Amino acid sequence: SNVSVRSAPGPNKGDHGEISSPPTYFPTNSFTEQFQSIVDTYGIATYKEINPGLFTIVTFPFLFGVMYGDIGHGGFMALMGGYLVANGAKHEEMIRKGKLGELLSGMHEARYVLFFMGLFGFYCGSIYNDLFSVPLSIFSTRWDNKGYWQGSPGGGDDQYPYGVDPSWYGTTNQLQFMNSLKMKLSVILGVTQMTFGIALGALNHIYEGDYLGLIFEWVPRMLFMCCTFGYMIGIIIYKWCVNWENRNVAPPSLIQTMIKMFLAPGIVEEENELYDGQAEVQLYLILIAIASVPIMLFAKPLIKHFCCHGGRGGGRNSSNDGYGEFGVHGGATELKSVVTSTNEKTGLVGNSSSNTNRGYGSLDDHKQQHGSTSSHHDDGDDDD
Repeated sequence: SNVSVRSAPGPNKGDHGEISSPPTYFPTNSFTEQFQSIVDTYGIATYKEINPGLFTIVTFPFLFGVMYGDIGHGGFMALMGGYLVANGAKHEEMIRKGKLGELLSGMHEARYVLFFMGLFGFYCGSIYNDLFSVPLSIFSTRWDNKGYWQGSPGGGDDQYPYGVDPSWYGTTNQLQFMNSLKMKLSVILGVTQMTFGIALGALNHIYEGDYLGLIFEWVPRMLFMCCTFGYMIGIIIYKWCVNWENRNVAPPSLIQTMIKMFLAPGIVEEENELYDGQAEVQLYLILIAIASVPIMLFAKPLIKHFCCHGGRGGGRNSSNDGYGEFGVHGGATELKSVVTSTNEKTGLVGNSSSNTNRGYGSLDDHKQQHGSTSSHHDDGDDDD
């Protein structure tokens, strides 16, 4: 397969000139290259960090499907991507001969991304029951023409078996229902993805031996996420699971609940209460979230400044950050081998010690040439 290299800008130098963070090496092929490019537009992981490009292969096209879920649109994109994948070798040959246009060349490079985006768009469109904005009545609706619940055709009380009931389309509250469903699903998936990214950060801290950062950076960060956005996901799911017809109050607005949680902590009106003890729980969550911010920002720098070798304590991207002497020099050796291999393939440098004086030459060759020239001029002066 086609292999390319992703690398961060050059190595970082420490206080004494040593390499503290070698460049990053990411081997990619025709399948993973475009997904890695998406990650690289936001930033390249440092040496030995977890590469999020692996998870982007699933998360990026899936979130695209959540946003643009449509059976027709997703199916067309999947067919187009499948065609590009099936004819990949043919298009590669046309690109080498310069016979493929710029537009098709770009689509060829992103063929796997387009194919996966189409598949997930088709899947999410089937959940939304949306074919070019037209619902499909694959199963019998559970509502009558007047909007009353009638259950399954057999007389049962089961729900619509798959996706959204087509009767929701064309109703007066269609926009309210669909926007609420898609917005809450998007919030849940987005916060879950962010929490997963923070969890990967913990693995980086543990691998590098940066327990100071794990305790005073990662833990406050996770607490802040769970006490704010995590709590919002919890009350969304809780509100879905409660049968509000059995209660004497209307279901409270979650947007108003979150706003009042910050503006009026510890105060919840009885008619807007989701569960018993909600005011106390929200007050504690706000206090934990507020306390985690200064700890996350100032604890580790202050500890390193006052306690760890005069401000040069161990940690990520420092000379004692867990890479070790073998890790740094091993990374440099690996980078050297990659550069040597690249030069050999391009023909810029020979592949044996006997060819060291070929190609562009060396500094010693340059000195020898100038040295011989100088001695020649000296001989000429003596003759004169």
